Amino acid sequence: MYRSASGDCEQETREEEAMKLGLACQEWGFFQLVNHGISDEVIERMKYEIQDQYSLELERIKSILLSSMSKNLGAEGLADMFKDGMQSVRINYYPPCHHSSKVLGLSPHSDGSGLTLLLQVNQVEGLQIKKNGRWLPIKPLSSAFIVNIDTLEIMSHGKYKSIEHRLVINPEKERMSITTFCMPRLDVGSRFNSQARGRK
Repeated sequence: MYRSASGDCEQETREEEAMKLGLACQEWGFFQLVNHGISDEVIERMKYEIQDQYSLELERIKSILLSSMSKNLGAEGLADMFKDGMQSVRINYYPPCHHSSKVLGLSPHSDGSGLTLLLQVNQVEGLQIKKNGRWLPIKPLSSAFIVNIDTLEIMSHGKYKSIEHRLVINPEKERMSITTFCMPRLDVGSRFNSQARGRK
C-alpha cells in the first residue's frame, strides 16, 4: 500500500513513502494507492454511476443495436449470443502535446471485441478511421456513441466491416473517452457464422 504525499506531509514522511513506492515497484509492480486527495464522495459517486447507471444503459443500447443487426443480416439471435458475454470498460485520457506531429496516441489497429461503443467525454477530435486508403477524422457529436464493428465482420461472413482506426494527439487540448468492449459468448461464434453464410 502506498500513501501519496499530500502538501502538509513532513519531509521525513515523504521520503519514507517514496521509499515504499520504490520497493513496491521493484519487488511487486503492483500496489494500492491511498491518501490520494480524491474524496470518498467523488469515488463512491463514480462507482455508483458506472455500476448502476452507465452499465444498465449500455446493456439496453447494445441489445437494440444487435437486434437490428440480426434482422439486417437475416440471422436470428445475435443479441442472445452476446448475453452473458464478457464486457469491459476502459476510460481513456490523452493529454495535449505541443509536438503532436511527432507522437501517436494509439497506433493503427482493429479491436478484438465483437462490438465497441465509445462515448466522448469532451468534444476534442483525435479518433481517425481508414477508408479507401485515407485517414478520416471522426467529429464527435454531443451525447452520441461511436460504434465500431469488430469481429462481427467474421460472424457476418464479411457483410459487416471491421475498420482500421487510430488515435492522434491534440496539440492544445486533452481528449477523454469511455470505451466499452462487448464480446459474444465463446460458444456461439461459429454457429452464427454458419447461419449468416447460409442466408448470404
